[in-house]
Amino acid sequence: MLNKFVNANNIPYVPNRFFGFDDVGILPYPSTITGSHDPHMDMSTRFGGYEIGTPIVYRGFSSTESFTEIAKKKSLGFVMAKNFVDPAELIERLKEMAKFIPPSVEIGTHPGDADLIGVILDSGIKKPQVMIVSPNGESQILLDQLRRIKAKYGSDVDVSVAFPQTIQTITTAVVLGANNIVLSDDTGQFTDVPIVTKIINARHAVFSKKSNTTISVAISNPVNTIKALVAGADTVMLNYNPSTEFYFIKEDMYMTGASKIADLFNKVAFFEKPNG
Repeated sequence: MLNKFVNANNIPYVPNRFFGFDDVGILPYPSTITGSHDPHMDMSTRFGGYEIGTPIVYRGFSSTESFTEIAKKKSLGFVMAKNFVDPAELIERLKEMAKFIPPSVEIGTHPGDADLIGVILDSGIKKPQVMIVSPNGESQILLDQLRRIKAKYGSDVDVSVAFPQTIQTITTAVVLGANNIVLSDDTGQFTDVPIVTKIINARHAVFSKKSNTTISVAISNPVNTIKALVAGADTVMLNYNPSTEFYFIKEDMYMTGASKIADLFNKVAFFEKPNG
C-alpha cells in the first residue's frame, strides 16, 4: 500500500528510490487564472533549442496533412529516416515539412546515419532537429553517434538523444552538448528503472551541469502527460495525433494554479511506499 504524500521539494537525488507514474499525484494550489480557457494560460515550452507552443511533440509522421496539423499546435514532429529508402525522398519530405514546422528527423546510430545529416544540410535545409535512437538502447553507440554529429556539424543541428539506459549516459550526453534528452515510460525498454525516477535523475543531471538541455518523455498513455510535466519534463512525445490532450493539460494546470508549463514543475506529490 502507498501510505503518504511526500512533496517533490523533499525528494533528494537518491538513485535507489524508485517512482513510477502510479506513485505520483498532483497537488492542488490556489489559482490566479480563471479557468482552463483563461487567455493568460501559457502552453509554450522548449524542446532543445526550439521554443514551441505546446508541451506535446509528435513522432512518426510524414504527410503534409500531419505537418499542417502539428503547425496549428505550434509544435514539432519527427519523420523517421528508416522509412525512406531513397535519401532524396527524405529530403523532399523534410523540405515540405520546413514549410510548416522545423524540419525534424529521427536517425539511428550507424555512422552512415550521421553522414545523412550532411546530405540534409547540403540540400539547403537549415538547422534540422535530429533525434538519435539506438535500436537496442546501447549507451556507448548512442554517445558515439552524438560525439560524431557534434564534432562534424556543431551548432548547425539540434540533437536529441533518445532512450538512454543510465543516468551516467544522460549526464555524458548533457556534457557532450545534447540539446534534448528523450526518456521512455516503457519500463521494459532498455531499463527497469521507473519513469519518474528517470525524469528526476535527468533533471538532476541537467541542473548539476548548469545546462540548457531539455527533457522529453515518450509516453504510451496520454493520461500520464501531466504527471510527466509535474515531475520535471519539458515536453512529452506521442506516436499519434491527439485531439484532447490540450484540454486535460489546461484543466490540470488550472487545478495546480499553474499559468504556464514551467510552473507545473514540483506541483507534484509522491506516494511513498512504507519501505521506500
